Amino acid sequence: MKNNLGVTMIELVVVLVIIIIIATIAVSSGTKTLDEADVAEVYIEMDSMKETINAVILQKTMNEDFRLEQGKHYDSDFIPAEDVTYGDNVLGYQDDWHIIFGIDEKDIYLESQVRDTLGLDSINHTYIVNYETAEIELYKPIVISDTKVRTYEEVRSVAE
Repeated sequence: MKNNLGVTMIELVVVLVIIIIIATIAVSSGTKTLDEADVAEVYIEMDSMKETINAVILQKTMNEDFRLEQGKHYDSDFIPAEDVTYGDNVLGYQDDWHIIFGIDEKDIYLESQVRDTLGLDSINHTYIVNYETAEIELYKPIVISDTKVRTYEEVRSVAE
């Protein structure tokens, strides 16, 4: 009777180890997939925003009477967020930058008409945009795939 009990315990331990290995593989694979989805979501949103900004710049270039309007092309003039380090391209030309609010600023986002005017279905993040240089950046940095990103180039490098 003792021999049968020992074999059963060994089988139980082996089965538990196999279950733990399978669970670990499933969790790490799922985490990687979620990280990739987060990166893709931010990259696609920023790419869409960039195309929209380029369309406004084209309109501005082709129509000399065109004027950027607050509430139509952007939500507010750029005011630096606290505890965020912006590059010289932003701080040196602060008057050229504007804020477009996303869902992360829910109260302002719901009142904003900018996303409808620009043809953007939804914006999950708040952006700063420059209609002179066609640059876009996140207003505040976010962490995706364990990397802190704010600029379009940083998000693109994480996506690649």
